[in-house]
Amino acid sequence: VSDFTSVKAAAERDFVAEDPEGWAKFREYVHAQVRELMTNYGKIDILWYDGAWPHSAEAWESERLNAMVRSLQPDIIINNRSGVPEDFDTPEQHIRASDRPWETCMTMDDLWWGYHPGDPNLKSSMQLVRNLVKCVARGGNFLLNVGPKADGTTPAPLGQAHLGQVTAKGNTVYIHVMFWPGREMCVAGIKNQVLRAYMLVTGDELPFEQRRDRLFVRGLPSRAPDPIDTVVALELEGEPEAAPASFWK
Repeated sequence: VSDFTSVKAAAERDFVAEDPEGWAKFREYVHAQVRELMTNYGKIDILWYDGAWPHSAEAWESERLNAMVRSLQPDIIINNRSGVPEDFDTPEQHIRASDRPWETCMTMDDLWWGYHPGDPNLKSSMQLVRNLVKCVARGGNFLLNVGPKADGTTPAPLGQAHLGQVTAKGNTVYIHVMFWPGREMCVAGIKNQVLRAYMLVTGDELPFEQRRDRLFVRGLPSRAPDPIDTVVALELEGEPEAAPASFWK
């Protein structure tokens, strides 16, 4: 990190003012970094600057910078955080409608943009959904921040949902559906070819489509025939085998 990014820091010195030549070199370094991003990674849809402060757009030569960006990526849209308005506004941590295109950026908690394990201040699902509705109703976008962990992965606080249990006898698998999905159901993890699908209680045949290890069963009744445990039977080609990441494991 260059010293020239530090302005009136702990030393209470303005390194940029003390070394204008160094600042000019650093500015060209930043322009070159942006050029690399716009050149080496295919089509770029959005350039989302985080902020130009504490310097002005003139100090960064933002108009020249963005002109270069548009020459390399003619269809790109650019936010307003390089110090010039460009294409859209970016209110942060609050919702404020604008006559221009706008997008509220907001964290899932009250403060942190990065990953913070055990955060006690996460917004509720109700609040997040209502924020989304407010943005859409007022003509904006909602950019919800989810901070990644140190290794770049996204935390997964909830496990995979299971709608029921599975039993098997011979070449038939019985799907015990305890939470009724409606008219269509997806069953994952089947390695075998599926020959037949039907409602166990009535014997009614069910249309289905198999895509690799995913089976889409359609034509289900809108309500569960048995509210306690409705069983969908699947006849397979051979003894049941589980594909990777199956719920049979």
